Amino acid sequence: MRKTCVLGGLIAALATMPAIAGSAYSKCVEVANPAQCIARLAAGSFGLESHEVLEAVLRHGLTDLVPGKSGKLIRGLYGEIGEPGAKMDSPEAQILDSGAAEALRKSPRKSLLAAMALVAAARHETDPFANPVYLKLAGQAKDDPRIPALALGMWIEVVGMSGSPPDFWVTHAGLPAIWDRAMARKEQDQLLLEDIAGTLAFLDELKPQAREFFLWYAKRPGLTPYQRVAAASRLARLFNLADDAASLMVGIGDTVEGYDVPGVRSSIAAARLEKGYDADAARIVMRAVFDSLGSSGLRFGAFSSFMSDERDALEHGGALNELRELGAECLRHAEATEGKPEAAEWYAAASDFYLRAGDRERAREIARRAISRRCHRRGAEDPLLDGQGSLHERRARRREERSAVGDR
Repeated sequence: MRKTCVLGGLIAALATMPAIAGSAYSKCVEVANPAQCIARLAAGSFGLESHEVLEAVLRHGLTDLVPGKSGKLIRGLYGEIGEPGAKMDSPEAQILDSGAAEALRKSPRKSLLAAMALVAAARHETDPFANPVYLKLAGQAKDDPRIPALALGMWIEVVGMSGSPPDFWVTHAGLPAIWDRAMARKEQDQLLLEDIAGTLAFLDELKPQAREFFLWYAKRPGLTPYQRVAAASRLARLFNLADDAASLMVGIGDTVEGYDVPGVRSSIAAARLEKGYDADAARIVMRAVFDSLGSSGLRFGAFSSFMSDERDALEHGGALNELRELGAECLRHAEATEGKPEAAEWYAAASDFYLRAGDRERAREIARRAISRRCHRRGAEDPLLDGQGSLHERRARRREERSAVGDR
């Protein structure tokens, strides 16, 4: 369990349990920031792992602890991003790795400590560059100009992408100031900042600044085909900037190593549908859904979150005929698999598409057929109702969806 969950539990316990109220943590109940108080006490104990101390310091703004706990904090960081020189060559490592993590692994220890102090100071200070702890550590790092970019990457890896529940998200008041300082080196650090900006926009953090950066980046001369496709994908998926994304795809063929070019074109079409119905865009998105159903099967193509943007785009853009075509295709699959466990899901998918097309009566009729098929297939013979088999299948689907999203 993440440290943030522990802090939440301790705060609740202190308010209700006299036995705990008599402990060293009891004084935190009355202070203005109980979570920070508990984090400070916990960070000074021997009960936390190094990565938990790192998160406590960055998440709760414990800037003054950075110099004295430098060794533990560095170990915690490497535990999150990998050791310097580590080969991130396994499939799992490549999925979890990022350009920011790679930059952090290659950076000097003193620069990393200064970046830690900067992130911690930014928790409550709108101008974290004035913090005395940061200024001292930055001086020891010879004022490495990449410290602001490293701080942004560190915030992403340790705080933004920590996986903590929404209840434990925190706002870093000084993050905009760090971004502005990092932008002073956007020419030199454009590849690193492109990775950082994409993740920030994904997290809905500094999204206007990230949008402005990508519009600048898209106009850079000499971008490789991969860089153009990657930028187009982000402009379309994260900002719905269909025209800007489409301009980057001019002259791009059907394949670019490392990227799903048809998927990017579908994302651009989906972004265009955000502004209203467009027949060409609707056909592109519909074809993407058809192709997904054909290549990956129902479980991935019809219900996965990976294809939800396409379905939502068709509905939002008023592509009623295209949604009906998809519903009819799923219905054909359902009838072709009659008597098999997957027939019920094909019926359910058909019902969903007709409902999105506004044909509620047709959707209800097909849904009734789906329910009747499911009711007749109870027990372990239906893998969707077999607890253990279903669990394994859901896990496999999640892995497939995560990999597919990464390819886009």
